[in-house]
Amino acid sequence: MKIAFVEDNFVLWQRGGSFQASGVSQKFMLTEWESTMDLYASELQKLGHECVKYVPSLEAGPVERLEHALGYTVVKVPCFSGAYASLAKLDWRVGAIPFTKRIGREDFVKNADIVHYQSYYSSFFLASTLLGRDVERTAQYTGGSILQEKSFLRREVGILLLRRALKGIGAVMLDDADPESMGQIEFLTKVARLPSERMLSLPTLMIDPDVFKPRDKRESRRRLGMDDQAIQVMLISAVMEEQPSRGIDLTKNPFRAVRLFSKIKISPGPDIQLHVVGGGAGLPALKDLVRSLNLEHAVSFHGVLKHDEVASYIAASDLVFVPYNFIELNYGTSVIEAFACGRAACGFRRLPSAPVDRTGGFLVNPKEESGAIELAIRLRDSVYLERKGSEGIELAKPHFAASIGKKLESAFSSIRGASR
Repeated sequence: MKIAFVEDNFVLWQRGGSFQASGVSQKFMLTEWESTMDLYASELQKLGHECVKYVPSLEAGPVERLEHALGYTVVKVPCFSGAYASLAKLDWRVGAIPFTKRIGREDFVKNADIVHYQSYYSSFFLASTLLGRDVERTAQYTGGSILQEKSFLRREVGILLLRRALKGIGAVMLDDADPESMGQIEFLTKVARLPSERMLSLPTLMIDPDVFKPRDKRESRRRLGMDDQAIQVMLISAVMEEQPSRGIDLTKNPFRAVRLFSKIKISPGPDIQLHVVGGGAGLPALKDLVRSLNLEHAVSFHGVLKHDEVASYIAASDLVFVPYNFIELNYGTSVIEAFACGRAACGFRRLPSAPVDRTGGFLVNPKEESGAIELAIRLRDSVYLERKGSEGIELAKPHFAASIGKKLESAFSSIRGASR
């Protein structure tokens, strides 16, 4: 099969100034960073399929073709072109129109068996109908909800556009382990009016078990120059906003995690050190918060890392903290990566009355004082953390790349077959 992927993460980084704030080059993000779509393309190519990833970019100029380190082509497509160039500079979402028209002229897209969109909650997916009826489109849920839009007008217009884009789609893929993803079924059925037979439930998170695997903790710390006597916590998160909401939301909030960390009471025993892995436009503000809380001695920033480097930091940790409001602790790429490395994972629990302890880790109260107490008790119990790390290994296995690659292959083949 010929499979084209469309992913708009690059645009999010451009919009917020994340490249400058994080000191990350655009070429790194295009050719070395490994997103879920990158892993999909890599694994499907191993199975004999031809894959190309199309990336919208908020700039003018020619289409640029690059080679990803995983061995497939990435095409960067400028959105500021044609009759919509001026409008797109005023509102980036308008750029989805020239982007779609440009990829629609690509021979690969014209001949593709599937054009798969990273998310159906995207302006680029909403414009995908411009590709024409002959192009088989699919999309998946990767977070968010249009029903959270506060503006009534924008919410209703968004729903109308989404209904239009979903009409004639081959399928929408939902992660069967993610309660939020499965929670989209009611919205898609009743609001977006998508027939149930066009919803596919399967594991969508993919990790490379050759990279994320159990390794010796002490040796990992030695290589990274970490104190082997300290309790090491890895906070893995994008930092896309300078002032994220304190309320329940569907985005990661590393600011809340740092504030909670500052509330941990000093007590006899090993030091607790926090390592922030990730970047984004809000990174300078997060560093300012650390300074204002006088935590420079306990918090280190490591920026955006290659996946093999992320795995090394996880291996050196006692706990991986993913600052998201979880319903269950069984989804999210960083959570599954921690499990695969045999390390306990932690996040915030969305329902304060829900249990703290979960298979593979635990969820703390998002209220900083209470959450700090719950976190400190478990951080200082090394036997507990080791046991939770062991529990997570089995949870990671269904997400190994080879298994997910075959499921994707089967799903895309069935979609293509149904349309013929």
